[in-house]
Amino acid sequence: MSTLPESPPPIVPLPEASHDGHPAEPRFPLKDFQTRFLHPFFFDQHEVKRATAALESATLADRAGVWKCSDPKEAYKEEVLDHVVEFLFSTGHSAGCGYLKVSDAATQSWFQGATVLLGDGRALPVGLVPGLRIELFLSPYGVGILSVALTPTHRRPTLLDPSEAVEFNYRLAQLQPWSTAKIRLPHSGDSPESLARLTEADRVKILPTPPADAPLAERLGKRGGTFTLAELVE
Repeated sequence: MSTLPESPPPIVPLPEASHDGHPAEPRFPLKDFQTRFLHPFFFDQHEVKRATAALESATLADRAGVWKCSDPKEAYKEEVLDHVVEFLFSTGHSAGCGYLKVSDAATQSWFQGATVLLGDGRALPVGLVPGLRIELFLSPYGVGILSVALTPTHRRPTLLDPSEAVEFNYRLAQLQPWSTAKIRLPHSGDSPESLARLTEADRVKILPTPPADAPLAERLGKRGGTFTLAELVE
């Protein structure tokens, strides 16, 4: 004769149903979330050296020395033969530099304290992934890839909802001005309390927020300025 268990089995909650009536997948908050936004492009074949020289001498938002030839990360060279590494990432400038990164000074100016505006008044903190940041790969076949590694979790005190992660990726990947998300730097005028603590002499030194339709050079790295990932890539 069977006996009743001493205690009832634990109650397992059923998953929430989706709009079509099927059980929805469980949603787990994200502690860390990183995305590489990759943008391929073409340039003149076998002109890596000339492209490298043009990049190293280029200015962006009145800043010189934005691009620097760098040694590729060890992760890119794992399980790759030495002659393949030499082909992909030219050392010195005999064939041109195959791997460049944006300087830390430039990226800090562009993204320090930045938020990404997703619409409906919602915003997430956004920053470059440490160690990756903004990279450029140049191939002697005339193919290049620009990589921008972004994360919304590095300054976030709470976990990230998966729906926010999906929208973060979707909105930043858009190229149309009407659908893409804007990245904004904080401005002293954002906090009336902080502004009130400043002396009158300090308040008059605060520059106004640049207009949204101003040239990129007047918005990038400026307090209160906004820009899109598509603008930065172009």
